[in-house]
Amino acid sequence: MKNIGILLPLNKHTGHFQLALSIADSLLKHSDKFNYTVLYYDKEMLGWLNCLNDRCKTIQIRHRTALHRFNTFANLVLHSRLLPMTGSGRMSDLHSSGIDLLIMPFQGLFGFMNGIPYIVAVTSNLHRHQSADHEGYPFYRRYIADIITRNSAEHSVVSVADSRQGMIELEKFYSIAEDKIRIIPHMPPGYIYDNRDMDTETADNILSGYALPDRYVFYPSQLSYYKNHVRLVQSLRLVEQRYGVRIPAVFAGQPAESHEEIKALLHKLDMTDQVVHLGFVSEKELVALYKKAVALVYPCLLGPTNIPPLEAMILGTPVACSNLFSMPEQVGDAALLFDPYSLEDMAEKIYLLWTDRNLRERLVNKGYDRVKDMTQKNYAGQWESVIEDALKIIEGTRFGPGGSING
Repeated sequence: MKNIGILLPLNKHTGHFQLALSIADSLLKHSDKFNYTVLYYDKEMLGWLNCLNDRCKTIQIRHRTALHRFNTFANLVLHSRLLPMTGSGRMSDLHSSGIDLLIMPFQGLFGFMNGIPYIVAVTSNLHRHQSADHEGYPFYRRYIADIITRNSAEHSVVSVADSRQGMIELEKFYSIAEDKIRIIPHMPPGYIYDNRDMDTETADNILSGYALPDRYVFYPSQLSYYKNHVRLVQSLRLVEQRYGVRIPAVFAGQPAESHEEIKALLHKLDMTDQVVHLGFVSEKELVALYKKAVALVYPCLLGPTNIPPLEAMILGTPVACSNLFSMPEQVGDAALLFDPYSLEDMAEKIYLLWTDRNLRERLVNKGYDRVKDMTQKNYAGQWESVIEDALKIIEGTRFGPGGSING
C-alpha cells in the first residue's frame, strides 16, 4: 500500500491551513486505499484532527544559510533543481519515512526543493490580476508569488484547481497542460460538520467571554489587504448614512498588513464600538460566531472560490459575498452577490440582509440545499481519484530532478 503524505502549512491562521485540514480529515476518516501521514511543524497545528501517533510526523524547521537561500532563488529562476541543495534545506527525515507521494494544499517549494513527487493545490492567482502597486501587492510580492506558483505547478505530478476558472488560469498563466490538472471544489474542514448542530444556548456559553452585540454581521478572515476589510468598514458607515441603521460587525482572524489601517479608520469614523475584532478564535468559537450572526458578509478580493461561504451555508447563516471570479458559480442563488469594489452595492446588500427576515430564511434554505451533497466521504473520493492518477503518472515516467516528470 502506497504512503501518502499530507503537508500542513507552517501558518495555521490561513485559508490554506483550513484546506489542508479538510483534505487530511476527509482522507483519514473515509479512505483506506492508502496509508496517510499528516506532516506538521507544531503539534498545536493538529487541533481537532487528533491523529494517532503513527498517522502523524513532525517536520523540523531547519536554519537556512545564505548559500541555501542563493541556491533556492537560482533554482527557481532556472525552473529546475540544478544547483545542489545544502543540508540545512533538505528534509532527509522525510525521505527516510518512505513517503511515495506528497499532497501540498498550497503553493510552496517543499516538494520541488526536496525532490519529492507531489500534488499541489493552486488556490489563487491574485498576483496575476493586480497589474500595479495596489492594496498591499507591490511588484516584488507579485514577482515572488508568481515564481513560487509557477514552479509549484510546473514540477508537480498533478496540479489541483478549485474550479474551471482555476484550471483555465493554470493553462493561461503557467502553460500547464490540461491533462495535468484536476478540479476539486473546496469544502469546509471537519469541525464545521462536527459542530453543525450546535444550539443557541451552547453558542452563547462558548462566546460568553466576549462582549458581543446581540446582532451582528460576521467576517472571519485574516486582516490582509486582499480580504477587503477597509471597504467593508466604509460600507457599514454608508449604511448608517444612507439608511439610518447602525449595523455592528464582528471580525475574526489573525492581524496582518492592513490591521493598523483598519484600526485608524475605525477611530477616524468613530466606529470603534461598532466593529469588534476578536483575532484568531478556536474552532468551536468560530462555529458559535456563525450560528449567532445575522449574516456572513464576505467581500474578499481573492478567488476563484472560497471556503467561508460554504461554512456559512452548512451552519445555516445567510450569505452576502463578492461577485468576483467563480464566486457566483460557487454560491449560486444561495447568496446575495455584490461588487466588492463598490461601497454602494455592498451597503445595499448588507442593509437588505439585515432588515429582511424572509430573505434571510430563503437564503438559509437555498444554502442547505446547495451543500446537501457536500460530504467528507465524497470529498475523500475525489482526492483518492487524483492520488491514483498521480501514482500512475509516476509509475509510467521517470521522476526527474526537482520533482519534475520526465518521459
